[in-house]
Amino acid sequence: VTVAPTLAVAVLTFAIHRYLALEAKEQSRLVSETAAADPDSLFTNVDDVNVHYKLRRPKKGPPRVVVSCCHGFGANTYSWERCAMSPLAEALGAAVVAHDSPGFGLTARPHDLSKYLPKTNGAISLAMLDVASVAYQSMEQRTVPQSPFPKPPRAGLGPSIGGLAGAVPPGAGAAEQPAPGAAPRSPPSHGLYPHLNPSN
Repeated sequence: VTVAPTLAVAVLTFAIHRYLALEAKEQSRLVSETAAADPDSLFTNVDDVNVHYKLRRPKKGPPRVVVSCCHGFGANTYSWERCAMSPLAEALGAAVVAHDSPGFGLTARPHDLSKYLPKTNGAISLAMLDVASVAYQSMEQRTVPQSPFPKPPRAGLGPSIGGLAGAVPPGAGAAEQPAPGAAPRSPPSHGLYPHLNPSN
């Protein structure tokens, strides 16, 4: 009478142990995001999320526009890199930045579920526009207070969930003046782009 329940418990126990063993084996094969990164990969912290991104610029002249590319569900930065980033940079004379959304590619997988909402990815996309805007400025442009140099137009684009994130930056960047009493928003301080040569 007790054979069936006992057998079921034994099978379930075996299955759980096998799953845990396989999971441990797979975890041991994992490498860090920096070890898996490409030579041109960059990382920065946005809203407590370590974000992986890449930058492209036109071969001639300073960028005339800044574009943030947001990938769709199940994709990553490579979706833009393989066929769109460099052509966009050349066709638009743009500084083009593409990032991995939280949980995708080499960007961190935070335990806080709110980090996976479209508003967080929109904030990351906006931060990427700041990164790309500063990355290719000259050292003079970066260091002169109240720089007279004009800011290039900015745009965000993307399909699927990337479209939601891409819809945030243009509207968010349109208002240059902060709300009364609010501290002015400044580009994140990453320490990642001083090695990029604006003249390249």
